[in-house]
Amino acid sequence: YMNQRRVDLALSLIQQNYTSVNEISQMVGFSDASYFTKVFKKFNRISPSEEIRKIKSKKQRIKEKKDNKII
Repeated sequence: YMNQRRVDLALSLIQQNYTSVNEISQMVGFSDASYFTKVFKKFNRISPSEEIRKIKSKKQRIKEKKDNKII
């Protein structure tokens, strides 16, 4: 249960533009970033780094759509 809550919090941090897996893992209570990655992947089927890339890409596409509508 605790690990699920920590992973949920990590997802929230990723969406708030935190991009360091080490920093995120410590912020949610993991002392070992590699263990955090393993737990994160267990719940989400992708690594935290992949999630960060996915969120960044999604935000970039949204930004580009907004920029195109302004012109």
